[in-house]
Amino acid sequence: VVSAKDGAAPRSAKGAKSSGARTVQHTVRSGETLYRIAKLYQVTVAQIASWNGIAANKTLRPGQKLNINLGRRR
Repeated sequence: VVSAKDGAAPRSAKGAKSSGARTVQHTVRSGETLYRIAKLYQVTVAQIASWNGIAANKTLRPGQKLNINLGRRR
């Protein structure tokens, strides 16, 4: 798992699968929404919700960690 902080582009994961699939961990900042995070990583809100076991309309908390699977974009 690779951390993406301050909206920076995620770095490559060491030992990532050769298919290019990898997971990053996004730390939620104040004011961020699932929609904004989904746009940042080019995935859907439903995908982020599914990967993290949360409801798509859940209110996020600053500091909350979300897993984002970059190999499964829209």
